[in-house]
Amino acid sequence: VRFDEMDFDVNGIKRKSKGVFDDKSGKDSDSTTSPRVGLTFDVTNEAMLYAAYSETFAPKGGDQYAMLADDTDKLDPDSFENIEFGVKYNLPTGLTLTAAYFEIEANKPEEQGGLYNVMQKSDVTGFEIGLTGSLTDKWFLSAGYTDLDAKDKFGYRLREAPESAFSIWNNFLVSDRLAFNLGIINQGESHIKDGSDQILPEYTRVDAGASYLLTDNTRIGLNIENLTDELYFPHSHSTHQASVGAPINAMLSITSSF
Repeated sequence: VRFDEMDFDVNGIKRKSKGVFDDKSGKDSDSTTSPRVGLTFDVTNEAMLYAAYSETFAPKGGDQYAMLADDTDKLDPDSFENIEFGVKYNLPTGLTLTAAYFEIEANKPEEQGGLYNVMQKSDVTGFEIGLTGSLTDKWFLSAGYTDLDAKDKFGYRLREAPESAFSIWNNFLVSDRLAFNLGIINQGESHIKDGSDQILPEYTRVDAGASYLLTDNTRIGLNIENLTDELYFPHSHSTHQASVGAPINAMLSITSSF
């Protein structure tokens, strides 16, 4: 169990007109308790079951404190209740399979009648499957798939919550010094705003890379992001604003330890 006590003291002045200013100073405090509990059970040497429950919170930050004097209730932390259970199984091929079901209930202050005295509730449920390990002595694989059902209290889908997401990353060891990497990320379409009809389209991004061990202590690497120069939009800010994913780009690096 974790206990947090937070005190905020904001000193702000907002200019209304020439020579006229509003005092936006104020104080606020919050206290939170975050319990966590988990259980793991070894069914066999290869299989394990687990279950977990936790409560967490996310305080406000940055310029959100600028309106502290108007209504301190809207600065209450967002709170989350998390439930998860799953299984982990070590396959004889050297891979580890994990599968989990999870539920997340989120609550954040919502304006009603000019006051932030009620909590807006949203629910996220889903499952994820992961596969990690070495297929051969020279091929390492990491793959994952997530299915999400994220809705607000009215049943509308939450913003930037795709129904599905998939990723796979491969590392191929050509020799003791040379290795190649190849990864694919696919994200389904998502809504720009909660309950809106505007959509961020589905996209697939391909990344690649290579590394070479020059000496026992020095490695040179080349990473290429968005190899196919896919036009995609990973995030949204409003119905008319969306972030554009970076076009094809590369980074060359040299790492040395001594």
